[in-house]
Amino acid sequence: MKYIDNREREYYNKNKKEAIFKHLQDCYHRIENRDSIDLIIRDHKRLINSLEIKGKNKSKFKTLIQLQIYKNSKDKSHAFSCFSNYLNNLKLLH
Repeated sequence: MKYIDNREREYYNKNKKEAIFKHLQDCYHRIENRDSIDLIIRDHKRLINSLEIKGKNKSKFKTLIQLQIYKNSKDKSHAFSCFSNYLNNLKLLH
């Protein structure tokens, strides 16, 4: 029977989540600077796929879904405030 160290696995998963949240914060600043939302989404998707996180798609791509909601919104000011609230709830904006 092979021993699996859960502490080490959770440590790596925690670091991956922190990397995703840090990149999401960078995406927020890029949106403030009026960068292309398509490029921002593509970069964020590339980061998520490169980390190879194991988990359900719903929880795995929640940050990506928030960016896509911003992109598909017609009222950008309202969508930006909702995106800001999402980041504030994650305690990424201080």
